[in-house]
Amino acid sequence: MTIIAGYINLKGLELTPGKNIKLFAIVVTQHRLWGTILMPYILKSDINRRYYTLSEQLFPFPDTTTLSTLAEEEREVIRVINEYSDRNLFTHFSKNNNVKEFLEKVTRERIDQFIRPYIERKIYKCISIARDEAIPVYLRKSKINTLHSEDQMLLEGEPGRPVFRFNRNAEQSSYSLSLETGGRRIDLKNNNIEVLCNTPCLIRENNNLIFVSEVDALKLKPFFIRDSIIIPKNTEEK
Repeated sequence: MTIIAGYINLKGLELTPGKNIKLFAIVVTQHRLWGTILMPYILKSDINRRYYTLSEQLFPFPDTTTLSTLAEEEREVIRVINEYSDRNLFTHFSKNNNVKEFLEKVTRERIDQFIRPYIERKIYKCISIARDEAIPVYLRKSKINTLHSEDQMLLEGEPGRPVFRFNRNAEQSSYSLSLETGGRRIDLKNNNIEVLCNTPCLIRENNNLIFVSEVDALKLKPFFIRDSIIIPKNTEEK
């Protein structure tokens, strides 16, 4: 546990009634256009309550006094997240006259092809920093301003490794795909899984954040809805 100018940088804190604590954290939330994004916050625990409140949002214009109290890695997370503010996205990806017009007219095709991949690169970088520097990450499940211990995300230390299983008979072949991490197997079909980043691949499995090695999300997604993929005999060699 490191205390910096009144703020605490820690992971997995057990809140104790009767103590006031301020904590820098990354919060996983939703944007109406961009989908799942990260937001930097100062969290505050209330006296005699075992939860955090969202005390200060450090996006898109973080308070300079607050920034001065934070560690270098925390400031870097804030800087990276602010690279996908609406105004910065407008500057990078729009020929509209202003931000308002950009947000009103941006197409789903442009979001999927250009804007979302840009955001995902920033998300991947920030979660990598959080993993290496023990910065807590929370999942905001609704618009309420409180976060509880069960909302904290676990960042898997080991990458998720794809495991392919092939079956072949006289008529056809088939293959299935699962992930293994930390000695456990993840069944892609029967889990609450969300893709946060496609390439490199980062997924959320319930409250676990998992970096996936060797494959991108496009190879995982078919197995979210099916057990296996059939390979007809005439395309087996290809």
